Amino acid sequence: MTDCKENDALWNEAVREGPGSDSYDTARKLTALALAEDNPEMSGEEAASHSDRGWFRKAIDFAVGLGNMNAEDAVQGLIDRAHATAAAFIKRTLPTAVRVGCTWVGRTVGALFGPTGIAVGNAVGTWLGNVLNEDVKELALKGLDMVRQVAHSLWDKAKAFLVEKGRAIAQNIVNSVIA
Repeated sequence: MTDCKENDALWNEAVREGPGSDSYDTARKLTALALAEDNPEMSGEEAASHSDRGWFRKAIDFAVGLGNMNAEDAVQGLIDRAHATAAAFIKRTLPTAVRVGCTWVGRTVGALFGPTGIAVGNAVGTWLGNVLNEDVKELALKGLDMVRQVAHSLWDKAKAFLVEKGRAIAQNIVNSVIA
């Protein structure tokens, strides 16, 4: 029974203190560990990602609920967090995918020319993958930045539209009451 009370205290402290605190990091790690144990098909990295996303959203919800953050800032924060998560994924996985993909294409094309072609194609594909690696990663990150800017822009337009509609509805109510 003590463990449950200690865990409850840790969870509450983690949400209250938010990202960057020791209790938040501990709670996030314990959650990832529990996810990995309960879902054997889930990798440790996937469990950590799910845990991190869930705890970040909890911290945002808590801050909005307390009035420490307004809803607009919360949405902006969620957009920025999604961008950061996607950028980290691109930086971690895209270089390997480019190298492996280019090597596979080189080897496949080389196979048309026999065993020697396979070796040459493999070498050319590996070289091309290494050359293109940084350019493809940079291009993907620029694209991701553009998506983030569009998301922020759409959010700003949605806010403006809703405020305008809210004012129009309020004016209609006032006009109906006066008339």
